[in-house]
Amino acid sequence: MLLLLACTAPPAGPDTAELDTGGESPALSVLYLSGESQYYDVDGVPVGRASKQLLRRTVDPASATLEERVLEKSAGAVEEFTITAEIDPAGPTWTFGFDTGDGRIEGNGTFDEGETWEWTAWHSTSTLVGGSSDGWTILSEDRLDGDTFTAHKAFSDATGAAQGTTEEILAVIDQETWDVAAAEW
Repeated sequence: MLLLLACTAPPAGPDTAELDTGGESPALSVLYLSGESQYYDVDGVPVGRASKQLLRRTVDPASATLEERVLEKSAGAVEEFTITAEIDPAGPTWTFGFDTGDGRIEGNGTFDEGETWEWTAWHSTSTLVGGSSDGWTILSEDRLDGDTFTAHKAFSDATGAAQGTTEEILAVIDQETWDVAAAEW
């Protein structure tokens, strides 16, 4: 399963709408991404084929939330899930938790670069609770650089032993392209 657990508010762009709050306010932002994720063993050897991914991020400054809708296709199987994170822009940090088919994932992170609501680099720690991977952690270092999103994730088991890494590279796409791709999955 793809674990895109890093959160960011995208820079303002064509898929941005001003919130009507009676004054100047941060914009509601939607970012559409498409790309691949590759898993590597502890020796850096690729395991299996890269999976295809679609990600839609909606950042709502008015409610201080971020929602990620994730679709992943691997070996013909499609997995879909939604993550909702609560953002503390003063931190600037976020927290999230969601149930999977095999336990729960809980995490938190810190935004490292960029303006408030327009962060461009961040890191996070996630823990798997329950299920077959109970106690595993995921350390993620992520960056949005122009039209490219990259994420480097390191997985450790409950004892802290390294289990592997993933590298995710996704490109920013427009809503129409995302909608067509999502409908075909």
